[in-house]
Amino acid sequence: MPPDPEGIRDFVVADADGVLAGCGALHFYTPQAGEIRSLAVDPAFQKTGLGRKIVEALEVEAAEAGLVSLFAFTYVPDFFARLGYEEVDRGALPSKAWKDCLRCPKCQNCDEIAVVKHINSEHIRHEMNGSARGVASPVASSHLIPLSSLQK
Repeated sequence: MPPDPEGIRDFVVADADGVLAGCGALHFYTPQAGEIRSLAVDPAFQKTGLGRKIVEALEVEAAEAGLVSLFAFTYVPDFFARLGYEEVDRGALPSKAWKDCLRCPKCQNCDEIAVVKHINSEHIRHEMNGSARGVASPVASSHLIPLSSLQK
């Protein structure tokens, strides 16, 4: 079965000198809100700033698309808190997000924490300019690539 082109558009991957070091996805729920999904960093690249770099790239994409808020479900709320996300009650999230939850085996016993961040393009541009300096060396040699650009 061919890959879902809509799902592929969602992803960016982090390539560090030819090694797949991490990935993350931006899923649009409404014209104003999106979700950061499938954020993963290879253990060899954790604690280097790569996860932050992936999230920031997704935030830039979201801001450029006109989104005003991003949310995520996470087991690591402290990571997202350092990036300006706040814990929220699940009921505060778009109802469309719940359709995905209905297919999850943990639906009735979910242990993930909902986080949200309000964004705008000026704020994101300012944050990116400030965070580009002083990045750990494994991150400095990494490149974020939209997964859709790798498809033939």
